[in-house]
Amino acid sequence: MDGAAVLPGLIDTHPHLLHFAARNAPLVDISHAASHEQIIARIADRARTTPLGEWIMSTPVGEAYYFIRRSYKDLAEGELP
Repeated sequence: MDGAAVLPGLIDTHPHLLHFAARNAPLVDISHAASHEQIIARIADRARTTPLGEWIMSTPVGEAYYFIRRSYKDLAEGELP
């Protein structure tokens, strides 16, 4: 075909990067917290700069369920706060 062009494309059919980038930006990262005290401290830090009435959201404790290398059971208390 005269004048036709072929351009390579990137097609992300498995959007983990999008998930991590879009979801983690506004969240308090408690994924590597070692205790309830650390979770509370991280959320309290965010609360100091969050306008009254606004939501504070966090990552899950440990890694996302599809990694299963670390979970809330690895907290010092061995349970969710």
